Amino acid sequence: TFGDESRAIYFHTSLAWMILDVTYKLSSPADNINWVYGLGKFPQKRISPHLFLMLLMLLYLIGLFLPSHYLLSWLF
Repeated sequence: TFGDESRAIYFHTSLAWMILDVTYKLSSPADNINWVYGLGKFPQKRISPHLFLMLLMLLYLIGLFLPSHYLLSWLF
C-alpha cells in the first residue's frame, strides 16, 4: 500500500541533523561539504559558524522535511 509513515519525519530530521553535525566536525571550512559553513563554494563570514549550522538545520526541517511530509500525507 501507498502512504507516508507518520513517524518518518522524526527519523529523517534526526538523520540529516546527525550528518550535518558530523560533516561540520570532520570537515574544514575550505571544503565546505554539505554547505555546513556557508551556502555555495565559499564559507560565509557574517554570522558565527555554529549559528549558521543551527539555522541550516532549521532550514532543512522547515523548508524541506515538513512541506514534503505534509504533501505526501495529503497525496497518499
